[in-house]
Amino acid sequence: MSYLYGKRFVGPITPLILKLREELLTEPYERVEWKKVRHQCAKEDLYYPHPLIQDLIWDSLYIVMEPIMTHWPFKKLSFGSQTWDASLTIQALLATNLTEDIGPTLAKGHEFIKKSQGKKGGLPAWEPSEAVEWLELLNPIEFLEEIVVEREYVECTASSIQAMVLFKKLYPQHRKKEIENFIANAVRFLEVKQTSDGSWYGNWGICFTYGSWFALGGLAAAGKTYDNCAAIRKAVKFLLTTQREDGGWGESHLSSSKKTAWALMGLLHAGQVERDPTPLHRAVKLIINFQQEEGDWPQQLGLGQVTCKS
Repeated sequence: MSYLYGKRFVGPITPLILKLREELLTEPYERVEWKKVRHQCAKEDLYYPHPLIQDLIWDSLYIVMEPIMTHWPFKKLSFGSQTWDASLTIQALLATNLTEDIGPTLAKGHEFIKKSQGKKGGLPAWEPSEAVEWLELLNPIEFLEEIVVEREYVECTASSIQAMVLFKKLYPQHRKKEIENFIANAVRFLEVKQTSDGSWYGNWGICFTYGSWFALGGLAAAGKTYDNCAAIRKAVKFLLTTQREDGGWGESHLSSSKKTAWALMGLLHAGQVERDPTPLHRAVKLIINFQQEEGDWPQQLGLGQVTCKS
């Protein structure tokens, strides 16, 4: 979105776009003075109100700096990949039979992920989390909090563990000690982040079932099991005790196929099939029953990619 805005990209103005403008705006699109409505926000969405001084700062940047940044050489500036994207991409590359041909690519990806690890052992979504906390006071968005300072996330950390473990299997002697330290610190971060009820808070999905699925995947990849890891035992207890009578999971009054799938995969990571597969069978049955005639599954409320702090 930032890239498209920076490029001032405008898509084709279709009849649908015109109808949406007519429906959503209280005055004709051509008459809207966008500079004057920059700070308008519905009171229901006003989660993080701005003081006047902050609005003056952002208006100054908008009026003065944006025109400068759209001209050479500033418009040539670019930004790197997300840490989370890099971890998932490396997992995909390692799953191919091309690893002998892409060794330099994997080595660069390994180095990028390793450098992204924070002091607490966790991994961020975008860049190393080294900024000072007071920068959150400059948050420009009225309806979200904790978005200025990069943070370390359970999901990103677990994915990075899985990527590093796969890399280590293929290249066991490549910077062996560094990778082992990386994995150990990341595992420690996951164990510390576990809540008292055994779950993990997910920031990029809703919410505890989602976070627990990722954390269990990361711990299992690092060699942790139900027998040798208290965190996994607590997580299994959390998932089994929150399973509903219909066999599913949900974080509202209803079970959902997506949350049930997340919980199912988490329990599979934790080796539940060897202990008692009955809860898994019940979950699978519910997922099958949710399937539609076309073969897909219904869109359900409250399941999108969001920051749960919003």
